Amino acid sequence: MNKDTFILEVIEEVERVLLQRTDKGVCESEADYLVGAMVVLTMVNQKFYDSSYEDSMSICPPIWTIYPMAGRSVAEEVREAV
Repeated sequence: MNKDTFILEVIEEVERVLLQRTDKGVCESEADYLVGAMVVLTMVNQKFYDSSYEDSMSICPPIWTIYPMAGRSVAEEVREAV
């Protein structure tokens, strides 16, 4: 699977699960959930797509980092975009 296809599929799946967890009331922290996903994605980017450490976050959507730091909900944004 090429990197672009992988990114699109993973983002969709991570956000789908985030919405499910939020809807069921079991998502205690969006930030913690997204950080876990980003850690795995950066490792995949380095190990399978030959990304450098410095560029490893390029695989992660900026919204996953910026919104939690600003006190905004990624789940709400994703829900509105659908």
